[in-house]
Amino acid sequence: MKNRFILILLAFVFSLTMFGGISSAKSKETKDNTSQEHSVKLEVVKSTTYYNSLDGERIEYNSENEKRIAKTKLKDIKKYKKLTGKSISYEDVGLKDNGDLGESDKIHTLSSLPPTDPATNSKLLISQQVFYKGTSGTNYKYQYHSYAEWFKKPVNHKKDAFAVAWDTSAVPLSGAFEGDWQQQKAVADGKGGLTHVTEDKQLSADTDSYKNYGHGVSLSPGYGDTQFITMDRDVLVPTSKKGDPANIITKYHHTYATINGISISVGPASISFSDSWGDDLVTEYSFVYGDR
Repeated sequence: MKNRFILILLAFVFSLTMFGGISSAKSKETKDNTSQEHSVKLEVVKSTTYYNSLDGERIEYNSENEKRIAKTKLKDIKKYKKLTGKSISYEDVGLKDNGDLGESDKIHTLSSLPPTDPATNSKLLISQQVFYKGTSGTNYKYQYHSYAEWFKKPVNHKKDAFAVAWDTSAVPLSGAFEGDWQQQKAVADGKGGLTHVTEDKQLSADTDSYKNYGHGVSLSPGYGDTQFITMDRDVLVPTSKKGDPANIITKYHHTYATINGISISVGPASISFSDSWGDDLVTEYSFVYGDR
């Protein structure tokens, strides 16, 4: 598994994005001479980052929406404190105080509003890979590998969610899910220098999201200097689907705060998160069934 992580990091130059006919798959697997594993070329169809407000409003991060998002975030900070009695900082929601936040005569101009970015900005990378693993009977066998890396410490450490979904042509093998989280942090070595400590744990798929067309995990980011999350699952696709388009969508939700926790819903090539305030990084991918 750890060797796979190294391969994924090398593949980031090409695949990193920010902001990503069978009724059962329990048949006994049989391999042929084409079972050598290959990485399939994926096309990034679209990659988008959204702000999800406390009221459930979803706003795309772009220059046109900068003022609207900034105002909504300021309103949500006040609303959250009123609902819970807890304060949350501007930094926690991706705002930078430029000194004008309290001046009501300037708050209506874009220049007076704080810079508006996702709280994940320049800290989180998402990647998706597909590995061709040969055939099983009359089916192609692929491995869907999803990867999220925090290469800087996140500001928030509430419970996040990471999920992937695909179209109905791909059906997962029973019990094929693997999830993992790992972080590294520098600590004093007692000799005036630093040493790196690694912590890792297995992740279980979120029960509500564990479907024939996807899966997800929820976890609280740690405090390591770097950390990553992976999800792997083998799927079968009928060889009769050769030449058909394959669709995959990944979504990472970084939580600012929650009122009632976070829930994950997965449908064919669709993912939704609810009951959480924060940012979504969504990426759509495609390839062609039969590619190897």
